[in-house]
Amino acid sequence: MLLILDDLHLVPQASSRVEELLANPPSAGLRIIVTTHVDEGWSGRLTRAPGRRYVPPSAFQVESTDIADLLRSMRIEHDIRTPDLIRNFSGGLCTLTRTVCEALPVGEFAEPRHLATYIPPMIDTEVERVITSDPDLAARRVTVLLSGAVQPLTRETIALAAGVAGEEQDQDDDDNTASTSRSGSSDPVSLLEFLEPAGLAQATEDPTGRQWTYPDLVRDSLVRMAGRDNPDELAEYRNRLIEFWLSTDRPSEALKTAVAAGAWNQAVDILSAHITTLFARDFATAAHDNLLLEIPEEVLADHPGLTKLRAVQSRLEKARLNTGASPGVWPPRIPPHR
Repeated sequence: MLLILDDLHLVPQASSRVEELLANPPSAGLRIIVTTHVDEGWSGRLTRAPGRRYVPPSAFQVESTDIADLLRSMRIEHDIRTPDLIRNFSGGLCTLTRTVCEALPVGEFAEPRHLATYIPPMIDTEVERVITSDPDLAARRVTVLLSGAVQPLTRETIALAAGVAGEEQDQDDDDNTASTSRSGSSDPVSLLEFLEPAGLAQATEDPTGRQWTYPDLVRDSLVRMAGRDNPDELAEYRNRLIEFWLSTDRPSEALKTAVAAGAWNQAVDILSAHITTLFARDFATAAHDNLLLEIPEEVLADHPGLTKLRAVQSRLEKARLNTGASPGVWPPRIPPHR
């Protein structure tokens, strides 16, 4: 029997409750395989009793060899690189892997260079299906799409997204919406509670509060769909995020948002105004993300200080790649910026 334990973050003293649940050995001839949606640090203790075994969620991810077998069973011709590329695109998730494979044309060679054309739309279709099949997520689809533009997601940033999407409403304004919602509330922040059960995001605790993190492939899909269906709202949301990060003294997040949007002039303005903070206090974050290297050199042509700093960071990155060292260990001297 396979027992899947989910939403454990909602259970007080979850480890004790689960061990209590599984305290009695199973009936003769029955073996219980226990797994969780999120790999818990204490889950390994579940294997200490006879008749049961804990299997981490990563064990259910599809490997390249499994994908190769699936492609052969579907009679899809492919070369040796194709299974690895499909796994990278799908994150090894079973549902997405099958969706991707089914998107490939049967009867013709699945060339790796074509996978980038076939796969993202199929991932978008699957993510769209998850959103539209959940009433709470479907009611605020634009907010969900916009939320992919920030990582991790917090109560403050989801409220900003709802404001841009125009999906803020008072509970009294739409009794029907409130009554059909599982949360019983039209508060946009309540939307966060349904991202994890839907399999879109993982909730974690942080000293600053609860956060939600999307897998990269889900986040990329949300941003793609937002750019396709709601480009103006996405641009406005990113602008509001930048204002929010700067108002809360987080210029590295503001810079990351500007770079992701390709707003190079805005990125340069942030660098110019906050260069000391970015490359002194926040150097580890800024260097790790290599944000300065993302900005085209020609954009920095009129900013000699930033050009020199970009060259320093480029050399550090090359040295890191050669040695395998972690980025951001030693801050370089900050060149004067004018």
